[in-house]
Amino acid sequence: MFFVSLMMVVMVSAQGYDFMFNNVTPVATSNVKSVSVNQLAQASARRSGNTRTATRRATTAATAAPQTVQYTETQQQVMNMASANEQKVVMCGTIENVYNNGWELMLDVRTNGVYGGVHRYTLQGYNSNIEICRGDRVYFATTYTGNSYPQIVASEFLNYTGTQRYMTWTANEYYGGNFNMMLMQNGQMSKWQRALMNITSTAMTVATLVQVVKSIF
Repeated sequence: MFFVSLMMVVMVSAQGYDFMFNNVTPVATSNVKSVSVNQLAQASARRSGNTRTATRRATTAATAAPQTVQYTETQQQVMNMASANEQKVVMCGTIENVYNNGWELMLDVRTNGVYGGVHRYTLQGYNSNIEICRGDRVYFATTYTGNSYPQIVASEFLNYTGTQRYMTWTANEYYGGNFNMMLMQNGQMSKWQRALMNITSTAMTVATLVQVVKSIF
């Protein structure tokens, strides 16, 4: 009886104190989502892919700075011809700068095209009353040697704009500015005019260029 009475006292005390078990607030589990192994793997793959994409973009941005133009399309052709033991090719462009280094003229010529740019050439033997000025449109044959500036000789160089400028000056100086009258009365200027027209109507080869230069000078 003593033992039964003792157990009843313990049970009543337990119900009274509840050992704090019933006073603990239950943890809400409705917002907890289970994550599968496949989902973890997919998330890891996405993070890795984003990192690779960001790295590629950063690398592209770092290498996308404007590059210095090295050769025009025609200059590349000149190099190819030189390597194939061919000598010359006709080029055309606009004079950016011209100066004398003591024994030859240095020409900075801007060429057009996808790979256009300003490049330097040496002009030898040029002694003409047709001045070379910035902005002049020029035609010339050049040889690329690979170890120096491409060279131009005077017999293969034509200053198209300078020739027109000289013709206009002649008309203004001697024919009262009447260009057509000059062409009718001045055989040399008429010959120059035909030569310039040939440039715009025919494909320029080295032989054609030399012929045009000879017809003018």
